[in-house]
Amino acid sequence: MFWIAAAAVAFFVATSVAWALGPSTIAWARRRQPDARPREDVPQTHLRKVGTPSMGGGFILPSACAGMAVVIWKPEVVGVVLSMALFGLLGLADDLRKIRSSRGRGLKAREKLVIQALLGAGLALYAHRVLGRPDGLSLPSGSVAHLGWGYYVLGAFVAMAVTNAVNLTDGLDGLAAGSLVPTLLAVMTVCLSVGPEACGVAAAAVAGACVGFLRFNLSPARIWMGDTGSLGLGGALSALAIFGGIEWFLAVAGAVLAAEALSVIIQVVSFKTTGRRVFRMSPLHHHFELVGHGETAIVKGFWAASLAASCLAVGLALLVH
Repeated sequence: MFWIAAAAVAFFVATSVAWALGPSTIAWARRRQPDARPREDVPQTHLRKVGTPSMGGGFILPSACAGMAVVIWKPEVVGVVLSMALFGLLGLADDLRKIRSSRGRGLKAREKLVIQALLGAGLALYAHRVLGRPDGLSLPSGSVAHLGWGYYVLGAFVAMAVTNAVNLTDGLDGLAAGSLVPTLLAVMTVCLSVGPEACGVAAAAVAGACVGFLRFNLSPARIWMGDTGSLGLGGALSALAIFGGIEWFLAVAGAVLAAEALSVIIQVVSFKTTGRRVFRMSPLHHHFELVGHGETAIVKGFWAASLAASCLAVGLALLVH
C-alpha cells in the first residue's frame, strides 16, 4: 500500500506544482519570446499560433521533480531525475539557440543525436552498475537476452528513439502531453505491480506534471512544451523503460509515439529513394491536418489511440507475469 499511496501523492504534488508555476512561467516566456513563431515545416494554418512561447519545459520538469521528491532516496528515482535534467538541458540549449537565431534554427540534428546516444548509453551503464540490472533485453516471458556491450547500444537506441518520438509528437496543442499521460500511467501500473515500485512512483510524478501542463497547453495553447520539455520528458521515459527492464512494453504502450517517429522515417526514406512522399506531410498528425481533419479531432483521436495501446500493453504485461 505504501507504493500506491506514494504514487498518488507524487501525481497530486506534480500536478499542483505545475498549476502553480504555469502562469508565472508563461509570463516570463512571453517576455523572452514576444514574436515566437511555429516551426517552418508545418501547415500554414499554424501561423495563427504566432506569439505562443515554447518554454513549457521550464515548469514541467521541476513539477515532475517535486512529485518524485516523495521517494527521492531511491536510486531508480535519482537516475530518472538525472536523465530528465540532462536531456532537458540539451533541449534548453536547443530552445535558446532557436530564440537567438534570426532564422529560428536550433542545434544540428547530428549534434543532438550524438549527445542523446551518449546519454542513453549512460542510462544503461547506470542501470547495470548502480541498479544491478542484467546487461540485456528483458523479454515478455521474463527471461533476459544478454547482450554484453550491446546493452549500451540498446540504451543509446532507446534514448534516441524515445526522446525524438516525444519531440516529433509535440506539434499540436495538447498532443504530446495528452498522449504521454496514458503511457506513463501504464508504466506506473506495471512497475507498481511487478517492480521496481520506485519507477512506478516516478512515472506517476511525470504523468502528473503532464496533466498540470495540459491546463495551459490545450487548444488554444498559452504555451508549448518546447525542446526543453519534450526532450526532458523523453529522457524520463527512456530511463523508466531501461531501469524497469520494460523496453518491449514501452514499444506497445508508446505506439502513438512510435507511429509519429516512423512516419518521419518512412517519409524521408521514400522521398530520397523514389522522389515520392507517402504522407502529405510528416509527422503523422500533420498529414491528418492536410487531409482535412480539425486539430482538436486529431488530438482526441491520438489520445484515444494512446489509451488503447497503453491498456493493451498493461494487459499483456500482467498476463505474462
